[in-house]
Amino acid sequence: MRIAVVGAGIIGLATTYELVKAGADVVCFEAATPMAARSVGQTRIFRSAHADPSFVEHAGRARELWRTWEQACRRQLIGSQGAVVSGVCAAQWHEAMQQAGSDAELVDRPERLGLPTRRLDGPFLWDPSGGVIQAQQAGAFLLHHVRGRVLDGVVFDIDLVGSRAAVRSYSAGDGQVHSWECDRVVIAAGAATSALAARVDLSTPAELEPHARFSFRLTDAAAVPPCWLDKSGAWREGFRAYSHLAGGEGLWAIGGYPIGVDAQRELGADEVLELSRAVVADYVREYLHGVNPEVVDVVSCSSLPVGDSFGAVRGGPVLAFWGDNVFKMAPLLGRRLATAAISDVDFDAN
Repeated sequence: MRIAVVGAGIIGLATTYELVKAGADVVCFEAATPMAARSVGQTRIFRSAHADPSFVEHAGRARELWRTWEQACRRQLIGSQGAVVSGVCAAQWHEAMQQAGSDAELVDRPERLGLPTRRLDGPFLWDPSGGVIQAQQAGAFLLHHVRGRVLDGVVFDIDLVGSRAAVRSYSAGDGQVHSWECDRVVIAAGAATSALAARVDLSTPAELEPHARFSFRLTDAAAVPPCWLDKSGAWREGFRAYSHLAGGEGLWAIGGYPIGVDAQRELGADEVLELSRAVVADYVREYLHGVNPEVVDVVSCSSLPVGDSFGAVRGGPVLAFWGDNVFKMAPLLGRRLATAAISDVDFDAN
């Protein structure tokens, strides 16, 4: 079976990897650089903690598959730092984790968590399964195993030809337009997914918002704080952030949400970036401890304002995937997308 995957981010590469293992004749089209756009950056957060018990279960299955990746590449891809959720939602998330049978703890002595903050505003949920995902290493592992399958090409159209499809792409390498006929197409192209899906009358969430995370230096380069979802609003009402180690050089990455979606619509991406930089730097200066407030690195992308969510729609031979906050689920989603493409079963993350 010939299958085209559009997009070489973590989800597209995970899908391609599973299709290669299944013996499919697969190619993965990438418009720019693999593991760029939404998959860019050295690290990400893995957590089982979610508000929905089904997502806790998804994360548990994904963690098992991350272990198979670790065995295959002979290196640790998820650290043992743990993850913390702070704010009034912690109790609800704790209940969801209990319903799913996942280990979690509501902490009454938060000083032992090692959070880099000047004051502790809870409640706090401790997720021992959480940790830092080595995102670049995961991407390198997948690229190694799908080498020769990733093609330089901007996919601009998908034509349905009976029960099959023709993927049309433009290659900057030779300046030519190419058409690749196949039995199935999996679109996992991030921000480009909605427009491509619409070419075959499929609808996926289309509204995007600019997002950035900023790296700062820890004053103690050897410190190993847990990953942290700060939903408390303790520093500034309505402000929420996530943070995690961003590499082996004592860097601490923080993604903040300083303004609402409505306000972002009125601003350009550059204005949102600069506003975010200023607000997150103030957050570091006023609320955190042991973190130098000077920004040393910026990663920016666009995201779907849908929170912890994902899904896929099918139209004939085409399957279009969408999602946000899904890096941690990549092994599971890649396997399920590959299964759905090969067998024509409905996409299922269970």
